[in-house]
Amino acid sequence: MERKSQPPASKADLAAVKSELKGDLAAVKSELKADLAAVKSELKGDLAAVKSELKGDLAAVKSELKGDIARLDVKTDRIAAELVKTQGRMKAIEETMATKDDIGRVIKAIDAFAGKLETYGRETILIPNALDEHGKTLRSHGSKLDDHERRLAEVEKT
Repeated sequence: MERKSQPPASKADLAAVKSELKGDLAAVKSELKADLAAVKSELKGDLAAVKSELKGDLAAVKSELKGDIARLDVKTDRIAAELVKTQGRMKAIEETMATKDDIGRVIKAIDAFAGKLETYGRETILIPNALDEHGKTLRSHGSKLDDHERRLAEVEKT
């Protein structure tokens, strides 16, 4: 491109350019302010929408947590009731359950009974034999006594 020579700019030309630039600058400034206001308004709307959405989400989460807490309360109450029942059953078991000492006393009593039973068993075998012997002895003494009385009666007659 070829440049044509132009005369130097005068003060009036510079003043006109300056004035024109000031006008353009004012227009750009005004445009930027309008754009900035629009962006600010849009951001405020977006912020309000986000805030509203977050409040809704927060309310939903809060409601859900209240439901969860209520269910946990019910479960906790059921567990507590079962624990009380279990403790009652354990106490009943403790009261009725035989201890090692109790079982030891029962076994000792059974052993003593078994010992007596063995003794009685032996005695039932030995006593009839002894009674038989005593019976024989008594019969023998009886017959000897009868014989002795018969002889005494004969001696007294004479």
